[in-house]
Amino acid sequence: PPEAHPERLDLAALARAVAARCTGPVAVHAPAPAWVSADRDHVETVLEELLANARAFDPEGELLVEVAAGARAAVMSVLDRGPGPQVPAESAFQPWVTTRPEGTGLGLAIVQAVARANGGRVELAAREGGGAAARLELPVEG
Repeated sequence: PPEAHPERLDLAALARAVAARCTGPVAVHAPAPAWVSADRDHVETVLEELLANARAFDPEGELLVEVAAGARAAVMSVLDRGPGPQVPAESAFQPWVTTRPEGTGLGLAIVQAVARANGGRVELAAREGGGAAARLELPVEG
């Protein structure tokens, strides 16, 4: 990814703005600001990609974006009710790994690189009750 240019960024506000541009229903649960120091364009790219992946596996359902801040990290999760991860978690972010016929297998690899460029990490797991949970963790501002 391009070099990160961190700025003070509220993940909750960013999540609401990106969700408003999405097609299909997207709910945002972000009860309080979650301040991080990260590149705005990078974080938007990550969220857009995670939402696009979730929508591909859950085309009709309501996606959920949850944002929460802890003492050391802020977390933004994208949750769907699709079939859940189709590859092992350790393989999901490898280039060229895809389960979609139209997929390139680059989206999650880019997401991981962008998260790391901002001092964060990303994970993909099965969602309790069915579906997938993609989780971006970034260090809190400070």
